[in-house]
Amino acid sequence: MNKEKIKSSIQDFENLIRMNQKQTELLAKLLAVCFIDDPLTRLQTKNINNQEDFLTKLFREQLGVYSKTRDVYLLDETCKSLIIGYERKNLKMSREIQLSIQASSRLKKQIDKSVFKVYANNLKNATKVIDLNWYKPFNIKDFYHINIIAIDKTDRGKGKFRALLTPIVNYCERNNLPIILETANPNNVPLFEHYGFKLVKTTENNQLGINQYNFVKDPGPVNRF
Repeated sequence: MNKEKIKSSIQDFENLIRMNQKQTELLAKLLAVCFIDDPLTRLQTKNINNQEDFLTKLFREQLGVYSKTRDVYLLDETCKSLIIGYERKNLKMSREIQLSIQASSRLKKQIDKSVFKVYANNLKNATKVIDLNWYKPFNIKDFYHINIIAIDKTDRGKGKFRALLTPIVNYCERNNLPIILETANPNNVPLFEHYGFKLVKTTENNQLGINQYNFVKDPGPVNRF
């Protein structure tokens, strides 16, 4: 990234703050609570007791990976809102795979062997639902990928979603980048459509009863959002 683009990124993201290591535990708990009822999360935690505790441990390790490989931003120090994503050209997949293997090894040491075995089996089923390459037929090469948006229940309906999303949208519009994202929760579909995302493909898995809804937001005038 050249100096001009770095400056643009800092300007656009100035209302967000980067996650630091001290915030990991609070953010892991936030993600556990926000995603415990997500269809894909339910599949990954099927037959696991104390799911919230397990998810907190899982997200703690995943945040350690994301903080080194992706953009992890908060609105403020309360750790009640979070957005995670990356610009495609900045993602170092080989490093992420290496860090993910290490994180999986640490998670395995924190939980019972039988629980890890159940989770590993669930994860295999989850991969049947996840389509990481859905965007390729649309000839989308450079993009910003939003992975996670999480907002504490007590902070919803206060403009936090827009506040998290706006800096990303502004940056992508100024740099002519489409934004892509996907969700397995049908309740999220109207929300993303409300913010200008277009549902371009639904990946169905009738056997597991879970769909992946794939969205694109094309760049346009900055004041459109």
